[in-house]
Amino acid sequence: GVLYNKDKTELIQYPIGNSRTSFKIPDSVTTIGNLAFISCYSLTSVTIPDSVTTIELAAFEDCDSLTSVTIPDSVTTIGYDLFSGCSSLETLTIGSGIKEIPESYFSGHGALKTVNLSEGVEKIGNYAFSGCTNLTSVTIPDGVKTIGNYAFSGCTYLETINIPDSVKFIGSEVFNTDKLTCDETVDGLIYIGDILVDDISKSLAACFRSKGKTGLADTLEALDVAAKIRTATGFSSGEIQRDLTLR
Repeated sequence: GVLYNKDKTELIQYPIGNSRTSFKIPDSVTTIGNLAFISCYSLTSVTIPDSVTTIELAAFEDCDSLTSVTIPDSVTTIGYDLFSGCSSLETLTIGSGIKEIPESYFSGHGALKTVNLSEGVEKIGNYAFSGCTNLTSVTIPDGVKTIGNYAFSGCTYLETINIPDSVKFIGSEVFNTDKLTCDETVDGLIYIGDILVDDISKSLAACFRSKGKTGLADTLEALDVAAKIRTATGFSSGEIQRDLTLR
């Protein structure tokens, strides 16, 4: 059976080779231990209760049938390589207890298609989701202040992303896909076209002009992007500062 500590507050080891496809962690558990579910090849879903506050190193490593995981708001600490080798993981929801997505944390998770970040996350680290080649949708909540260098680099199928007005810093080459376009149905900064990449397409200029007051500008401290905005839109520096506001 499943191995717990004496008072059942830590799940130490789920039996490798167990044929069950789903498992609900008991409400008494506060910690999921290192490598607790390693190589549980049959599991397609694991329910993590609100009692859990800590998920340790590589807890779900090589659970290659796991398709969807929700980390509840109660979790405040997550170890590295949490989902390493989870080659079927397509949907990930991260609760509000996690303040930072660490550098390279989900880098190379090729199966990921949808990532939902909850309010509470303040920083997306460098390379956090780089190389997630099937990622099509990311929800970035209000409250995020920093999106690090190359955070979504190599996410070649990423089509929609929102940048809330809480963001104060966007790093270099955060996006490098030509699929991101302006969404006329959403108010505010939603597009990102090919911004922060080496080759900015004409679609970005069209997006700026069609939306009028939309873009990066006063709220962004990383104004090294301004030169690329000027190139793409034809706006002068003064027009960028006066007319482009983040709403």
